Amino acid sequence: DSEQRGKIQPHDVFTGGCADGGTTEDDR
Repeated sequence: DSEQRGKIQPHDVFTGGCADGGTTEDDR
């Protein structure tokens, strides 16, 4: 999930999915 979201939001790697909505397992 993180990799797919990372393509949409590059900074997702830092936030762990928070920026995209927090639906990634990393955010949890």
